[in-house]
Amino acid sequence: MKSLLSNRIAVFSVIAALLLFGTAIPGSQLQAQTSSSRLAVELSHPVYAIIETAELRGVLTRLSSVKPYTSAQVLKLLEAMLARPEAFSPAERVLIEHYAVEFSRGTGQEKSLLADDQGSLRLFPETGTAAQEASAGAAPSGATADALLPGSARAGLRFEATTRFGLDGLYALAAGTGTAPLKDLWHLNSRLVPYLSADVTPWLSIKGEAGFDIDKIERGLYLPYSFSKEWDAGHIDFSPSRYSNGELDYPSFSYDIRQDIAAQTDDGGLMVRLSRFRRDWGVGSGSFSLSGTARPFVGLEMAFRPSRFFAVSGLMGSLTNWEKGSAERSTDPSAATAISWQKMLGLQRMELFPFDWLTVSATSSVVGAKR
Repeated sequence: MKSLLSNRIAVFSVIAALLLFGTAIPGSQLQAQTSSSRLAVELSHPVYAIIETAELRGVLTRLSSVKPYTSAQVLKLLEAMLARPEAFSPAERVLIEHYAVEFSRGTGQEKSLLADDQGSLRLFPETGTAAQEASAGAAPSGATADALLPGSARAGLRFEATTRFGLDGLYALAAGTGTAPLKDLWHLNSRLVPYLSADVTPWLSIKGEAGFDIDKIERGLYLPYSFSKEWDAGHIDFSPSRYSNGELDYPSFSYDIRQDIAAQTDDGGLMVRLSRFRRDWGVGSGSFSLSGTARPFVGLEMAFRPSRFFAVSGLMGSLTNWEKGSAERSTDPSAATAISWQKMLGLQRMELFPFDWLTVSATSSVVGAKR
């Protein structure tokens, strides 16, 4: 088990080194796209619903089941949908056109509450033809005027919220027949997310975000096995202990931190990513390999797709449990609880797309202790 994990780490390290030093290799070409093109589009983004619809109708074929997709991949899929307008309803076409505009501008991943007039904050001065064209109001080749150029960054503030209500209980209370207290009939999960994304080089993009959560958790309002934590630590509240799991009669506070560092070759055929977000390896919801409802975790992944007929993906990650933080931080090799909670996850998937209507894939996975 240990040797297998070590071999996978070594393979990922070699691939990462090739990408990082690719500019020094004669004849190598590294990607020069807009800033957010290599960054992942989170699984909660509504664009995935229209992508799934297009795939079911045969508009999109040979899609990899390894998600999330990058912003550049999503844009290409939207362009393919725009070429087949007859397959969609008028309302769906409006959505597709809207998403296509947003992703082509480099702002499709999220909407900022705070940003400059161009939707970005320039942190480093650009030089060369691209900067001259941008200053003259013309977009460089392969980008738009609103998209970021190498050496620049976008900062913003995003707000997300999810609410749930026990409608049967609320109706019963209104009718005077309810027995459940009102405090148990509503749920709130909200995040205020300052973020910063940057195009460090023409081939490397980074993003970091720090979410501040205000939550009132009611697991009973979820269907079985559908509840998933959206925070990274216990909640701070007004009880004597000042610490809880968020399942209180009033909202309490927590945090959620995520990041994405991605490098990609010129044609997009090879990508290496170090990130922390939710992932989904499978078709539909609830994949046995890796479900999109699983907690975000830090992972180093590689995707290699030299043609539309073949793809290989690999992932090495560190699984964590904030409720077992003391055990995860333990360095005592004799502590059985520490070893049981310090987990490494390794996944590999090979996908073949011989026809538009057929996908054949094979997946291997391993979970082991970090030592």
